[in-house]
Amino acid sequence: MKRLAAAIAALTLSACTSMPLSTMWQMRNADPLSMDPAEVRAAARLPEHYDIAPGRAIMSLSVEREKTQERVAEKFTLAQTDIVDSPMLAKEQKEGYHIVTFWVAETDRARFRQFQATAKRWKTETPGEVRGTMSLMVQPCLEEGKPLGQVRVSSYIQMAADADFIVLTKDIDLSRQYDVDGLTREVKTCPRD
Repeated sequence: MKRLAAAIAALTLSACTSMPLSTMWQMRNADPLSMDPAEVRAAARLPEHYDIAPGRAIMSLSVEREKTQERVAEKFTLAQTDIVDSPMLAKEQKEGYHIVTFWVAETDRARFRQFQATAKRWKTETPGEVRGTMSLMVQPCLEEGKPLGQVRVSSYIQMAADADFIVLTKDIDLSRQYDVDGLTREVKTCPRD
């Protein structure tokens, strides 16, 4: 698979968003085939009454051989983890918001490595004919009894333990993507602990 020129960040609720140009530049050499799934982290900055319910943060990877159109696509659950020490995330802290961090769930890491092995094999067998995509999707939920309000969300990714987070999307206003009824349908109440 060719190195990704850019990763696609789909920030929830099926709302496609655009990535900052600076991020595209930072990710020009990103290679999902060499990422250690135990080191990959994602993060989302959400309004304080919002959270991400278990199983509602997903990383998707796909690879395709152009000539034969063979395709493998996988979705990996991102499990919430403790916030990590990150200068970037510290800079991104904002009053009235909180940052939630994730990593590839331990139960999905072997499958992640199998995906990488398949993509590497295809890349060796058919050089220059393999393309891939990576996307991140998080779906916010709202604390019970809280009003919907404005839903501005930012997302971040850390590709390796020795690298810092980079911005995928910045202050995407999901409440502008939907009318009130649509937002009410899409944003569920967070499950109780």
